[in-house]
Amino acid sequence: MDFWDDADNALRLLDDSDHGSAGYTQPYANQADIIDELSSHSSNSGSPFTDYRTFGPNSDMIVLTSDYVSFHLHFDILLAATSNHFNYMLIGFESENRADFDQSPIFAVSETSTVFTMVVCAIYHLPFAEYGPTFNTLSQAVDAMKIYGVAVNDVIAPSTPLYNTLLTHARRHALELYALAAHHDIYDLAVAASTHLLNYQLSLLSDEMATRIGAIYLKRLFFMHLGRAEALRRLLLPPPYPHEPTEACDRATQTSVTRAWALAASSLAWDPRGGTLDLFINLTN
Repeated sequence: MDFWDDADNALRLLDDSDHGSAGYTQPYANQADIIDELSSHSSNSGSPFTDYRTFGPNSDMIVLTSDYVSFHLHFDILLAATSNHFNYMLIGFESENRADFDQSPIFAVSETSTVFTMVVCAIYHLPFAEYGPTFNTLSQAVDAMKIYGVAVNDVIAPSTPLYNTLLTHARRHALELYALAAHHDIYDLAVAASTHLLNYQLSLLSDEMATRIGAIYLKRLFFMHLGRAEALRRLLLPPPYPHEPTEACDRATQTSVTRAWALAASSLAWDPRGGTLDLFINLTN
């Protein structure tokens, strides 16, 4: 496996004899492609790297994103956070081999700097909110974390920075957030997102979204709606228990109230969307 430290071709290639190309971080097929890519960008921008970001002193590696932003990172921190050598990118860069490099080796990833910043923040336990990430950015970052072997259930546990940042998008992106949590089996996040789906019409669910959610969490979403509706029916459908007639409420009045209750309860019980009860009460007042 080879690393290049020269600025004109400072990207890593995976040796075909080691892994081949399927499933690994390998944005370039050969050294000529790397040189052509960086040379073309350098001629347009004046530098192969338009920006750089550091995450603490004594970094020993550089990760270059698809938009040519370099991240100065630490091998030991990345290795501790991944279960697959960061999508097999770090194989051959163990501590005993690092002394062979005069400069920090540079690795390439396919993510943009905006997305990769979120990945790095999760690994380094840094806050996310100050970057103001969109939901789409966070979603792409979580998908990337899975590819790089980062335990998403650990970095998106309740009260973690990423968990809290994702929840800020729950109201506007409830279904997408639920799908993200379901896709990665992040149970607590899925539960939190589902509270914003009480008013969602399940008939509007697309095939693509259903596929991303998966069978187990799709079943849970349907059962949440069905179970909630059934519980509401059990509570509402039985009419108020009659009492002894009084001057203010005789038998005829009680019968009239019972009929009105049955009509209103039936309407509510068969349309148990979130907010329906409040709307009905407001209209009848």
